[in-house]
Amino acid sequence: MTYNISQIPGEVNLKFISGDDLTLNIDLNQDITDYTITAEIEATPTNISFNVTVVSATAGTITIVLTDVQTALVTSGNNWFLKWVDDSGLILTLLKGIITVETRT
Repeated sequence: MTYNISQIPGEVNLKFISGDDLTLNIDLNQDITDYTITAEIEATPTNISFNVTVVSATAGTITIVLTDVQTALVTSGNNWFLKWVDDSGLILTLLKGIITVETRT
């Protein structure tokens, strides 16, 4: 019998309009009480952090937000990541993806 185990994060590419707010509701399907959740875009010259709100720790639901000011600073091709540090200190990248930014026309 063969088992395959993967710890590769799920891929979620984000596409949005520069200067718009971006809000994503995410269900982690696990109790995240006492976890630290972070999400950020790797950008130059500095990374851009999402505002992460835990909606329900016991249900594992969160909301991540970029403001209009933040999305105006992002360029296409940057990578983003959602990570957690669990209550024992384990760090795990849950989601990753590539950013595509469009302008208003």
